[in-house]
Amino acid sequence: MFIVNRDNRNFERHDTLSLADAEDIRESRGERVVVVNISMGGLSFCSSSRFTPGDEVIFHFLPVPFQVYGVVKRVKQNFETFIHGVEFENLSFMNRIKLNRLVIAEV
Repeated sequence: MFIVNRDNRNFERHDTLSLADAEDIRESRGERVVVVNISMGGLSFCSSSRFTPGDEVIFHFLPVPFQVYGVVKRVKQNFETFIHGVEFENLSFMNRIKLNRLVIAEV
């Protein structure tokens, strides 16, 4: 279930608890993560390991057969968990449609 947050942002952010596989392109490592909010511009996710700002990550959403590319912009540690802010980059027209449907389907 998504809850809409309104900040001074270009896109509405929707709170969620969704699973995704995050794959760091440069490091060739992956991890199952929890997406805690999402918008048409990016997402925030929690993981047990730290990604670094600038890391290029591909997110494979579960169970939806859909993936999107983004760059880690910020990292914050919360006890033993890391919260990462990601900005989507190079979203194709079709990926924008799929992302929009994913966001709307969970509202």
